[in-house]
Amino acid sequence: MFDLTTLTLNKEEVQEVSKAVFEYVLETSDIAKLHDIHTGIQWDTQIPFIGALGLVGREIEQCQPVTNTNKIPMSEKTWTPKLIGGRFEHCEVDIDPLFKLFGKVKRINPDYYDKIDSEELGVVLMRIIDSLKLMIPRIVWFGDTTVQEVQSGGYLTDGTDTYFFSMLDGLWKQIFADIPTTSKYYVEITENAGADYNAQLDLPADFAFNLFRDMYAKADPRFKQLMQSGKVTPMIHCTAAIAENWQAYKETQSLHFTLSNVEGGGLQEMFRNIKIETRYDWDSIIQSYQDDGTTYNLPNRALMTVPSNIPIGTVSTDDLTKVESFYDRYHEVNVMDFRLMLDAKFLSDYLAVAAY
Repeated sequence: MFDLTTLTLNKEEVQEVSKAVFEYVLETSDIAKLHDIHTGIQWDTQIPFIGALGLVGREIEQCQPVTNTNKIPMSEKTWTPKLIGGRFEHCEVDIDPLFKLFGKVKRINPDYYDKIDSEELGVVLMRIIDSLKLMIPRIVWFGDTTVQEVQSGGYLTDGTDTYFFSMLDGLWKQIFADIPTTSKYYVEITENAGADYNAQLDLPADFAFNLFRDMYAKADPRFKQLMQSGKVTPMIHCTAAIAENWQAYKETQSLHFTLSNVEGGGLQEMFRNIKIETRYDWDSIIQSYQDDGTTYNLPNRALMTVPSNIPIGTVSTDDLTKVESFYDRYHEVNVMDFRLMLDAKFLSDYLAVAAY
């Protein structure tokens, strides 16, 4: 589990984990704040939609009212979660004896190979759990069952293993299907068609302001009515260049008073009382794994919706960060496994506006 090929191993090597520098893991915000989490999800679980009854009420011209023949429409989507997991094996004999970061055992038998309760395995488990936190938004947002590398006609960066993305269709794949470029809930971002990275990410000074205004204008009246009534809490998720453009625009326009909304001791970025959620995790994934060598795949994206419209389904929230570890005495390896059921659904187009 440790690649020591780039270390200089000698007697002066650091011998305490507390003196090691851990690379930061950039993870998204708490997913429970961005999505409704549905637990107990199994294969092919139904998500029923109960529609509105429609027009009712008409003048009574005779003794009895006219029977209304309207029916309540029903529709459905289906949870189709996939079993996702991984295994890691750590063998002590693979560690160079000169590597002194972790204390050595006092007995060869049986302590030498079994590292389950050691500081060594603690570091490994911590790094695995960090990776799980990165895995969930990658799959939830960017999963694509038909994904291909650029060299095969797709958008995935060449050399990237498609299996890390192809287990299920994530939210962006569903949004592209439900809010295509012909949809009344779609806002075009022309900069995405730029000839290179700079052209794509060099946004006009008033770009974010105009984008957010256009997105709000395209929102369905039912969506706006729900916002007005306080029955939903909308968010505008957006990539970093858009969010930073919005901040710069406000500074230029002396719109500092729009930052007056305070919660939990921190300032919130808002547009017309809609919270702006900067999705640095989207940027990291797009720039790392959706790069054809000249341009990124739709690097500027924004979605106005509510958490209940982009739910995540799983059997148990505990599974999302749980790693099982055990020592296999027969093979003399320390094994770490994780397994979880995961799915995500984009439910209703009228509760969203997508810009890409």
